[in-house]
Amino acid sequence: MAKYRKIDPKIWNDEKFYTASLSCQHLFLFILTHPQMTPVGAMRTSPGGLEDELEWQSKGFPEAFPEAFQEGCDKGFWKYDRKAKFLWVPNFTKYNAPESPNVIKSWVGCWDDLPEGNTKNELFQSLKALLEGYGEGYQIAFREAFPKDYAESGAGAGAVINNISSARSFPDDWLAIGREANPKLSDEELSAAWVKFRNSRKCLGQPPMSQRFNWVGFCQNEFGVQARPQATPKENNAERQARLARELQASAG
Repeated sequence: MAKYRKIDPKIWNDEKFYTASLSCQHLFLFILTHPQMTPVGAMRTSPGGLEDELEWQSKGFPEAFPEAFQEGCDKGFWKYDRKAKFLWVPNFTKYNAPESPNVIKSWVGCWDDLPEGNTKNELFQSLKALLEGYGEGYQIAFREAFPKDYAESGAGAGAVINNISSARSFPDDWLAIGREANPKLSDEELSAAWVKFRNSRKCLGQPPMSQRFNWVGFCQNEFGVQARPQATPKENNAERQARLARELQASAG
C-alpha cells in the first residue's frame, strides 16, 4: 500500500525553516518523508541510523550531522528521546490530519511498534487534544483505539489529562444530570467522575439519551444514591371539597 505525506508549500515562508541551515532543512524533509514515518508523526530511529541512510559524510553536507540534528531539535522541528530511540514531529498531524474515524482506528497498527517513554506520552496527549476539535465520531474512534488502561496508567504508557478545566469541557447540563444521582455532589466530584465515565465502555458508541442514562447510573455507583424528600401528594377534587367544608365548619364554630 502506497504511503503519502502532506508537506505544505508555505513551509518555505516559515521563518524557523528558511533561517535553518541547508543541512537541517534537508534532514527535516527527509524525516517527514521517511519510509518508516508513521501516521501519527513518530518513528523508532537514531541519529546514527539517519546519518548512515543519507550517506552524510560522503555527500558533503555543509554542516556535520550532529549539528544539523541538534539544530532541528532546537527549532522544534522534531523531538528526540535518545534513551527510547523515539523521534516525533509535533506538527506532523497538523498537516496530515485524520480524514475519517477509520484512520484513527488504523493508528493502533503502528502504536505498539513505537518505544514507550515520556515523549510517547506527550504524543498521546497531543493526539487527544487534536481530536477535541473534531466530531464525536472521531473521539469515539480514539477511545476505542486506545483502551482505558493505556490512558489511565502513567508508567510509560501515557497519562490521562485529569485536571478540572479539561474535564469540564462537557455541556453544563451534564452537571445537572449527574446531580440526579446525588444533589449534594460538587462540581469537582462530578468533573473527576466525568473523566472516568468518558474513558469507560459505557460512553462509547451510545446515542445521547443512552449516554445520559448511563451517566446517572455511573454517578449512582460511584457516589451512592441520595434519598430525595417525598413530594406531598396532590388532593383530588372530593378531598379538596371535604377539606374546605371542615375549614368552614371550624371557622363557624
